[in-house]
Amino acid sequence: MSENIEQPLPSTFEEFNEQRKAAFIRVKDYRQAGNRLVGFLCSYTPLEIIDAAGAASVALCGTSDEVIPEAEKVLPANLCPLIKSTYGFAYSQKCPFTYFSDMIIGETTCDGKKKMYELLNELKRTHILHLPQGRDRAYEREGWYEGQLTFKRVVLIPATGKHEYRDTRFVARCKALSGVDCYNRVVDYLRQHVDNRSQFPSAKGKNFQFSYLGMWK
Repeated sequence: MSENIEQPLPSTFEEFNEQRKAAFIRVKDYRQAGNRLVGFLCSYTPLEIIDAAGAASVALCGTSDEVIPEAEKVLPANLCPLIKSTYGFAYSQKCPFTYFSDMIIGETTCDGKKKMYELLNELKRTHILHLPQGRDRAYEREGWYEGQLTFKRVVLIPATGKHEYRDTRFVARCKALSGVDCYNRVVDYLRQHVDNRSQFPSAKGKNFQFSYLGMWK
């Protein structure tokens, strides 16, 4: 990681709104206190390794169209908005976490991102996770799956007439194309049968597990 050298605020700092200015100041103070910061973009990033290295991990900005015009000064306009937004925040220096990070961790989930990360590396040290791609793994086989999902279900309390969130575990078997497809089918089913204010976790978190039971018959 980079040495703890004081990094000045962006030259456009005074143009930011007060909320963005405050975020830059907080992250700058965090870095100047000797702390390390690693930005990441993919949920498969091994955060425990970053933690073991004595650094803090932070998910980077990439969901706003605010900086797309800046990104299109470098990137082709026909790239997807997510790629352009991610690069745009780095290029425009408008994201405090991107700007002050010691390094950024990207991933090989699409060709557009791969090229973007090459250019991003010119602005900020970028490490690429080479994720396996293919359908030759157990969790990418068509067949029967069992999915177990723990979610926050909204239930009515008869005594008070009020609603509350209650941790609920749901188990189902279904035909699916992959583990993620199993998750999507389970959540689609639940959305039709529980209060629409219920909250469902990510397919990649600890609250969803699945097992492959066998081929369709």
